[in-house]
Amino acid sequence: MPKEPEFIQCSQGKSFFKIIEDLWVDIKSPSVRSIHRLCSLMRKMGATSFIKEKLLPGDDAETDQELQSLKLKFGGHASFISVYKITFFKRPTYNYQQAIELNNEDFLSYAVIINANWQEIGNNVQKTVNCSYILRSVVALPTIKCPVCEHRIAKPNAYYHVYSEYYCCVYLGRSKGFKFFTVTGTFFSQQNGSTSVCAHAALKSMVNNMNSNTFITTAYINNMIGFNLEIDKELWPEFKDIENLLRNMGFFPIVYNFFDSPNQNYADHLHHMVESSFPSLLLFTTHKVLHVVSVNGHTINPDIWRPEAEVAYGERGDDPEDNYCSATRWVDNFIIHDDNFGMYLTLPVDSLSRITIPKKDRNFRAFSIVGLAPRMVLEPGNEIEARTYNLLKSMHQLLLPISNQHYWLKELYNGTSPWVFRTALITKDRYRVHLGYRQTNRHPDSYGNIFSDSTIETLTDDFDNYLWLCEVSVPDLYATNKAKIADFIHSCADNDDEKKRNNCKLIRLPGIALFLEPYLSQKINSYQISALAGTGITGHYPLFKVSRELNSLHG
Repeated sequence: MPKEPEFIQCSQGKSFFKIIEDLWVDIKSPSVRSIHRLCSLMRKMGATSFIKEKLLPGDDAETDQELQSLKLKFGGHASFISVYKITFFKRPTYNYQQAIELNNEDFLSYAVIINANWQEIGNNVQKTVNCSYILRSVVALPTIKCPVCEHRIAKPNAYYHVYSEYYCCVYLGRSKGFKFFTVTGTFFSQQNGSTSVCAHAALKSMVNNMNSNTFITTAYINNMIGFNLEIDKELWPEFKDIENLLRNMGFFPIVYNFFDSPNQNYADHLHHMVESSFPSLLLFTTHKVLHVVSVNGHTINPDIWRPEAEVAYGERGDDPEDNYCSATRWVDNFIIHDDNFGMYLTLPVDSLSRITIPKKDRNFRAFSIVGLAPRMVLEPGNEIEARTYNLLKSMHQLLLPISNQHYWLKELYNGTSPWVFRTALITKDRYRVHLGYRQTNRHPDSYGNIFSDSTIETLTDDFDNYLWLCEVSVPDLYATNKAKIADFIHSCADNDDEKKRNNCKLIRLPGIALFLEPYLSQKINSYQISALAGTGITGHYPLFKVSRELNSLHG
């Protein structure tokens, strides 16, 4: 049973630096950056108190497992100096009675901190090593204080797509038991450099942030990959080891290697994965080795000059990507967990982009990404966007008779601004919820129109479970209104059937929807219109958002 917990105040005026010195033994190690980041987040998110538990052997299964691994690695010459669990709250909490009254909204984060000690032998010299690290942590999605009210609100232009619902608890003392909380947030883990490296930490964050019953530990990863802690000195997983591990767990990893294919833009592929709520790993080079981080979201800059300017000032060629703006061009940062520096950090997109040849310039560039899809996915998002561009361009003459009836359809083709495409893999149910199916509070279009349930059923009944959604907008609507003009729905191919790989199912435009059949004629880019339907939606419509009700694409 844990020792009696301590109730500690950490509001403004209480130094987190001094608090960290009490929790973290290896205070001079670079690993201390992760606990500083956690405390910085807690300051920003309004933490006023935390409960400190000292965990003993038998109190926590993963902690006991971690000690066994260290003993195996160092021939029994390993021990724990101390193990703490700290849980942060918004509301000041001085005692058990106040802790009982805490609710889910008061919970901000918890972290299990290990202070370990082991004996290393090198060059016939034995030395004692102290190591402090966060074994695991769950942190609620970040918020900031509203400038005009007392409420906490989401950070503007920050989008968290990979997260889950966690059940957390805090020990309140003997005879008092545990207090349980439900929190929406993300999982974080840190390597110790001996039984785990950054790949372990990133894999744990990746898998444990999924909305599934799967929870993996360092020992699980080592066992599945086949590492022998008594023999193996190098614990860095080979690339095929990561893929095989994920496949053996029943996942469908999507892998891109940017050293083998240096002309691919890593940000495009990563953005499509993140928008699809795929938990993702980003591998990049440092001056010594590869480093791995997990990616949970992105930020956008709605005032950025580059997207439109590159199309306007660039040379218009035959490549569709030269003629439209992918929504990726508004992404200025990816939101990552880096086990060396902490959680919810922003990685500027351009910091890992290089125009040089990888063989000549290997340092600090994107090496690979791995995304977890809910099913096999053969086509990357940029192929879906190129197909959408070709369809939209070829439809212009066909739509002229009705374009004058719908202002936003005419605006789409007026030629003064480039098309913007935003692409994600979603489910049929998610798309129906996006349109307002069986909801009392439906999003209206810019004229106040809403979809009826019967219209939504007509549009979606023929859909497969998984589909590519490519939203079409123009820069001012996308960046300012977070709105779109049209939806292009494409099948998600999971085999080499060419018919499925080139199948646009539906085009929803202002006022009308076109149902397509492939390969029947040359009317629209190898498509034939099989049916038309009115939608009642004649204005621009809000962009697709990750649904809190449908917690994850994998749920």
